[in-house]
Amino acid sequence: MTNTIGYRLCPVVFFFYDTEIAIALFMIFLRASWLTVLLGVVVIVHATETDRSFMDALNGVEKIRKTKPDLFKQQLDELSPMQSQFSVEERCYYDFLRFYAEGYEGNYESTIKNVNALNERCPSPANQLRIKKFLANIQMITGDFKDAIQNLNDAIELTESVDDAYLVSQVLNVASISYRLMHQDSLSIKYADLLINANYSREDVCLGQFNKYRVLMRQGQARQHENEIEQATANCQNSQNIIAALFLQLDWYRYTIDKSSTADTEIAAALDHLLSLESQVADTGFKNIHVYYQALLSRLYFMAGQSDMANVSAKKAIEENNVIGETEQLLMAMEVLVSIHLERGQYQQAYRYLKEKSVVENEIYQRKLATQVAYYRVLHENLAQELEIEQLNQNNELLRLENQLAAETAKRQQLMMLLIASLLLLLGVWAFKIKKRHDYFKEVAEIDHLTQVFTRKAFEEKVRVMLEEAAETNSPVNLAIMDLDHFKNVNDQYGHLVGDWVLKQVVLTCEEVADEDILVARLGGEEFCLVSPSISQLQMMRLMEKMRAAIEAMDSSDSGAIFDITASFGVTTTALSGYRVSMLLTHADLALFEAKNKGRNEVVAYDEIMQDVMAVKA
Repeated sequence: MTNTIGYRLCPVVFFFYDTEIAIALFMIFLRASWLTVLLGVVVIVHATETDRSFMDALNGVEKIRKTKPDLFKQQLDELSPMQSQFSVEERCYYDFLRFYAEGYEGNYESTIKNVNALNERCPSPANQLRIKKFLANIQMITGDFKDAIQNLNDAIELTESVDDAYLVSQVLNVASISYRLMHQDSLSIKYADLLINANYSREDVCLGQFNKYRVLMRQGQARQHENEIEQATANCQNSQNIIAALFLQLDWYRYTIDKSSTADTEIAAALDHLLSLESQVADTGFKNIHVYYQALLSRLYFMAGQSDMANVSAKKAIEENNVIGETEQLLMAMEVLVSIHLERGQYQQAYRYLKEKSVVENEIYQRKLATQVAYYRVLHENLAQELEIEQLNQNNELLRLENQLAAETAKRQQLMMLLIASLLLLLGVWAFKIKKRHDYFKEVAEIDHLTQVFTRKAFEEKVRVMLEEAAETNSPVNLAIMDLDHFKNVNDQYGHLVGDWVLKQVVLTCEEVADEDILVARLGGEEFCLVSPSISQLQMMRLMEKMRAAIEAMDSSDSGAIFDITASFGVTTTALSGYRVSMLLTHADLALFEAKNKGRNEVVAYDEIMQDVMAVKA
């Protein structure tokens, strides 16, 4: 008896770590003693507990990947030697976390390649959901917007088949972030509210509030939600999501501190608080937030009159930003450097940074436009697919009716023709709807919905053609950039509805004043461009002066509030700037800077600046 038991125990001990479940089952079903059966059951229980412990460990590692990045990497490394004991599901989970760590370091290209390979060998709904939402997140960063939106849609659909509140909350968070980056603000807030109201955990409420209030602050609603933003920041700090808490604090200062309307004591307090966050920013190891911090620090240093410190921080932001690519934070640093060099009378350096800033602005604009196009393209493709399926169903139904009616009387044949005509009419209606939607998208892309003037993209296309034609005949083309003075104060004090009224009325006033053929476009915010061919620069300056005076004389009472409205103009001509759109915009922008520096409500020509520069050199 003893020898029999010992013989049967040997395989269990020898293969304990590799095939413990299989051997235990084998022993149970053999003619074994009760002791052998008991030992097999113990081995199965041990194996099950081991599997569960690995899965629990992986879940624990995932839940700290954002709040404790250093500990996340450490625990991931500690699990690495145990990979041979993982199940297929656990190995997929582990590889996903490893690729996430790689993406966190900024290695986006290799990360996307590895995650796509992981997508093919890990078909379970939970793994597919993790992969899809991660791909959507990282593709949004790299600018692959169409695939990002499609992966996001797939992840949202997968939430219906995954019974895991943590994974569902992650998808809601990625959806809110992605739509925020695409400037689809209503959708971003919708998914943020779903995450907040679901109340899966304090961490998820933090992420929902983080996304929601970043959108609202960007929309200019920081002051209206001051208490909620402060509470959201505290909630993120309590839930150990330091990165989210830091972003909320940096956004608050970015959207509330303004040199023209903020007291020196408030600027000093903001600078002191920002400096106190330096160690927290460094500890995150997150390059994007470090660039944001340095750019905002440079702005506050400049506002506090510490130009040298502002110069150092701005250059740090630009240098560190080279690792992660162009961001909107980079513009803040460049604006500070332009202001510093203009303040010092160093116009060449100011012009160099202004030119670089113009390039970055254009890239950011193109990126925003690309997200909009990708969003509507996916929306359009989904609609087209639905219509295609509907048409296929209709065609199948039509074929069935034709086969049925072929055997019937002439009266039935007439009924068949009537049905065919009805179906063709329905298809015509669908085709009309598709064309109407296509025309709508084209109009949206070319005309600014608020002011009903050209968008920047349409403006650049039309002006490029105008300049090519003018260059052939050496005809002059004049370009001016108009920027409303202190427009932010109007939005902050009276609200965005009043701000929208101002933008529309200013455009109407300019169009009424213009008695020449003039092209008007909205470059963004309160900045407009006006282009007039075949007139002299002197005539253009007189026209801009008439517009400036007309804007200054506007009566704001129809908006429901009483306030002054003024605008500054920067003007240049092809005789000075050539026939390239980019150079005309750069020179006009530089002239606009000079108009602002002179106290606003001014019209300044680019040649005046050049005369001043030449005088300084002389």
